[in-house]
Formats: sequence, structure tokens, C-alpha cells
Amino acid sequence: MSGYLMASELSIHKSICMLPCGGLSNHDRTDWTADELAFYQVNQENPATPQSLFKSFIFNPVSFRKDHFIHPMFTGFGEQADVKDWTLAIEHFFKKDANLYALNQTALERTEVWAAVPYPAHHQKEFGSVNGKKLDFSSNDDRLTAVKWWIDQFLSRWEKEKASLPKLDFKGFLWQRGSIQENDEPVVTGFTSYTKEKKVFSFWLPFLGSYGAIKCKELGFDASCVHSNYYGNTHLDYNWIIHSTNFAQFYHTGVQIVYGKGVTFNDTHILDYLNWGTKALYMTNDAVVVYHFPKQTMKSIFLENRSIYGQIASFLNKTYKWTPYPGMPYK
Repeated sequence: MSGYLMASELSIHKSICMLPCGGLSNHDRTDWTADELAFYQVNQENPATPQSLFKSFIFNPVSFRKDHFIHPMFTGFGEQADVKDWTLAIEHFFKKDANLYALNQTALERTEVWAAVPYPAHHQKEFGSVNGKKLDFSSNDDRLTAVKWWIDQFLSRWEKEKASLPKLDFKGFLWQRGSIQENDEPVVTGFTSYTKEKKVFSFWLPFLGSYGAIKCKELGFDASCVHSNYYGNTHLDYNWIIHSTNFAQFYHTGVQIVYGKGVTFNDTHILDYLNWGTKALYMTNDAVVVYHFPKQTMKSIFLENRSIYGQIASFLNKTYKWTPYPGMPYK
């Protein structure tokens, strides 16, 4: 099968927003409140006429205690995450008045949720005990045991809490790392098989050109969206958006849109993603698109750059118009 992965194939929403849960330090620890999430869920430009924006969210655990990082991007900068950190992720997801509960509070319509499974880093040799067994992640069997245990813990908690979250539908689990090395493959195929056994979806967000990216279906994923590696202020130019759409259509994946803040991002990269969405059709058709907002939130975007907030909102509702800017390198 060729062409983009279509949301209708899995009966899911096409626009999915990634939310990092936890933070890199005690100063930016994030539990999402209803006030923050409202800017993602409801267009704040005209409160008198509420309009839904995102209706699908991935909660992605980063860190929940000082210097212990769950997310694989940061595992080398602190202590190794263990069973306590993995347990804290679930506790925070279901924290009253935050995260899932806040999402349910603010939703105008039924909203889908996904949970990223903590990545079992192979250098973690003292993870802790699961079901009476001490796990050592130098063993792939122990890594998969931890992944299955966490999935079971999450699903058990979901069953317990879902009556209090009537606007939310749980869809499945995300594999957290953006590349899959050869020694990860047995764990990944075990993960995707287990999600099928549990009757939920498996999802992956590979980087264009990363190890394993062309093997999404072979590895058993139900859905995947490719990251173009384009940020606007590196040596990789807007053509990488085009490369990623070609990849997505050939390998039958969705795509990712990134609007970040910091030295690697320029002021116009979001317009490049939105403009090419109209040209490469991932705005107007049913293609699955995952959105990231590194180092900013939809609330901060609304307060600091109202026009961009409006353009993202119009893109989500398929009314965005091609927007030129000074020095734009394409037509």
C-alpha cells in the first residue's frame, strides 16, 4: 500500500499533539493544567464561538524526580530511571486536576489519548523488581518484561479511572525512541505484539533516515509518522520536509510538524511546514500528522505570536492559506 497513512484506516483523529509530561529540571516540571490545555483544545481567538483544535494527545514521560530521566534523549545526563520513575509516570498521568483529568475537563468533543511507554535503556542494570524478579536491561527478555508490566499497569489504572474521564478514549501506546537499533528489534516486536494482544494500537515516530525507519510495518507498528529533521536554523533546509513527505507516501506513514523555540529554530520554519502541507496535501486530506512544540506551548504561542497561533488553528481546520514571507526560498 502506498500513499500517506490515513486516519480513517485506524478510525483515529488525523491531528495528534505530543505533550511532554514531566520536565528537564525542577523549574520546568510540567503537569498539564486545564488552563494550559485549553489553548490546545479550543481556539482562543474567539471564545464566544468555541471551535475545537486538537482532539488527540500523546502524553510522553520525561522526568518526574530530580536528575532521573525516562526519555531516551536525556538518559545520559543524570541517574538511570528505574521502576520508581516508571511508576511515577503513571501516577502523574492520572494526577487529579492535571494531565488526563485536565484534558477531560476542557474537551469540547470526545478526545483520544495515547501514552508513550518509557524506553528500557539497555545500560540500566538495576531497574528494580517486577512481579518479584529483579530486572537487568542488558537482557532483552527483562526489557520486554518491564515494557509489558508498564502497559499492564497503565491499562489497569485506565480501567479504574475511565469512568471519571468520560470524554476521553484511550487508543494505544507509543514507542518512545525515534530510532530502533538492531538490539532493540526483539523488544519492539514484542511490544507491538503485546499491544495487539491487548487490543490497542502501537505507534512510532521515527526520524527520517534513522535506523529502522523503513521497517515500520515489518516491526509491527499500526501507525507511524516520520520526522523530517527540519528545524529552520540548521544545515538541513526546507527540502527535508519534501523528502519526508516522499518517504511517508512511499512507506505509508504520516508526517510530523515541528514548531519550536531556541537556537536551532528560525522564525519561519512553521510556515514552511504549513505551506507544504497545502502543497503536499497533508493538510487537506486525511493524512495522520503529529505536532510538536519544543520549548513552548500553545498558550505561550497565543500570548507571544497571535498570528502564528491563528495559522496553526486554521491548518488544523483545513482553512490555512499559503503564506509567503520575505526571503522565502520556494514558490
